[in-house]
Amino acid sequence: MSFGILGDARCRPIYEKINQRELCDKCQAERSPFAILDKKGKPFYSNLLPGFSSPEISIPVDVLIVAEAHGGGRHEDFRPQKELDYEISWLAAYYLTDTLRKFHQAQMRVLLQYLDTAKKSWAFTDLIKCFVWHGFDKKSNLDGEINWATAIKYCRGYLDQQIDLLQPRKILGLGGTVAKYFELDRPQHGSVQRINNHQSLYVHSIFPSQWTADQWIAKKGWEKVIQGIAE
Repeated sequence: MSFGILGDARCRPIYEKINQRELCDKCQAERSPFAILDKKGKPFYSNLLPGFSSPEISIPVDVLIVAEAHGGGRHEDFRPQKELDYEISWLAAYYLTDTLRKFHQAQMRVLLQYLDTAKKSWAFTDLIKCFVWHGFDKKSNLDGEINWATAIKYCRGYLDQQIDLLQPRKILGLGGTVAKYFELDRPQHGSVQRINNHQSLYVHSIFPSQWTADQWIAKKGWEKVIQGIAE
């Protein structure tokens, strides 16, 4: 697969920096008492997700899609980090070509196909780019708010660099965690508003997951969101 961010010389250094986990040692040190351990008793690193993009991009991009987070720790999802081209192609295939297995995977495919058909350049990334893992022992789990704040403390540097680089005309935030990051107070599904200290307009969407499927359908899915992107 060929994706715009791999072909743009300005993009590769920042995405390589993310893929090489420059800030992960600091985050790991704060969260290590709660990390999942491997068979030798050493903390796992989860694979980082640098993001991917439409086949062709020009900066500024039309839409930067920001999802909430990588997800909860699951043993089968931990694997060695590979070179940037592999990581981007692997993530893109999950959303664009792999067999559909999850509700959000199918819904994201609908959105990305719309953006391609509308000839809008886009990039996709996660707010928190590695696993927000908790210990398996409930008594030693890291408090959710502390866990979130620790992850954001380091991952925000990556996201801020991506925003500065890509200069998106619109930021599509998926979920309340992303709205919270941009200091927006419970925006409505499909709403469009300015973000403090950013030139981008923010379009809000609930995150389309198996747990929000009923709400997603009731709020007409991408319909209002696409209106916000098209304005």
